[in-house]
Amino acid sequence: MAISVNLPDFKTDPYFKKSQDLSYTTGKGILGGELPEFYQGMGQTNSKQFQDMLALVNRDTATAVNENLVRRNIKGGVGLSAIAKATADATTNLSWTDYQKAAGEKQSLLGTGLDTISGVRGAGLQYAGQENQYGMQGAGLQLQADQFNENLRLKEQEREDAKKASKNAMWGKILESGIGALGTIGGAMIGGPAGAMVGGTLGSAAGKAASGATTRSTPKQYAWGGGFPR
Repeated sequence: MAISVNLPDFKTDPYFKKSQDLSYTTGKGILGGELPEFYQGMGQTNSKQFQDMLALVNRDTATAVNENLVRRNIKGGVGLSAIAKATADATTNLSWTDYQKAAGEKQSLLGTGLDTISGVRGAGLQYAGQENQYGMQGAGLQLQADQFNENLRLKEQEREDAKKASKNAMWGKILESGIGALGTIGGAMIGGPAGAMVGGTLGSAAGKAASGATTRSTPKQYAWGGGFPR
């Protein structure tokens, strides 16, 4: 009985492609500077939030310097100069801190984008490897099935050949026995040299018929008629 290999299709996690598409789109957007709306403030300098905070710091700085000048009874241009210098120093320090923060966030975003794209590539390679391995295993099973079927076919052919050879041998023995007996009877009935000739002729025919029967699947029919050779 021949066998066949019918493997099911390679199954994929229904969320695999969706997560791959989302991860690739997000990673590519990060590397291109296109952040999701929730993260758009990252990596930016002098943002609105920074300006609001800077205004509050400058106000508090000016207030603190002014109160100090009042306690010291300092008035006029010296006081204004002190306030301007204090607020300028605060602005410089805060701006530098804002720049460092933005640079660190950009560096972090770069790493996140690269890691995301790398993860997509790694997952894709792993998926492809699993699919290829599954296909190779299926091909191996199919090859084994084909070899089994071929060996089975050869054995069946050997059995058929053996049956034919046995049948041909059986018919050869039947023909040899029947024609040989006929020659004996014919020779006995005629007698003399003519009888011997008849017996020899039929005996020779029996041998040839037996020999031919071993190479044919069905016995050859002989029609006898006319007179015997003299």
